Amino acid sequence: MSMPAASRRPRALRWLVGPLLASWLACVSPTLPPDDPPEPEVELGVGVAYLRGAVPAAPAFVFVHNQATGLLFGQRTPTGAYAFQVEAEECDLLALWYEAGSFQSSAITFFPAVVAGARNDCRDVDSPAADGGP
Repeated sequence: MSMPAASRRPRALRWLVGPLLASWLACVSPTLPPDDPPEPEVELGVGVAYLRGAVPAAPAFVFVHNQATGLLFGQRTPTGAYAFQVEAEECDLLALWYEAGSFQSSAITFFPAVVAGARNDCRDVDSPAADGGP
């Protein structure tokens, strides 16, 4: 026993309109960029800071610009997790950002000693403008 053609038509129409409506809504809604990087974990060494953390997109390139020395450091990460060292003193201003595909995050700036919880709070340091990345 088959269904009459009149009752099949609304069901077929639903199968056609549903996906079309969903694809239209996907095109209309904005695509939000990934988040900016969270502050890294910092461990201080003699003349170096060890940075560890994760960015919210992968694969990505994570960059750190030491604004006191002008040196640039970076690492490619296939998973978003990173761990590398940068040449830096406790109160050098560092800017960290990442790039994933064509997206470039805003930079976060920090002093290694402040993030690491060292006693030196870097208040007396003359630092360049904290405009971040490249």
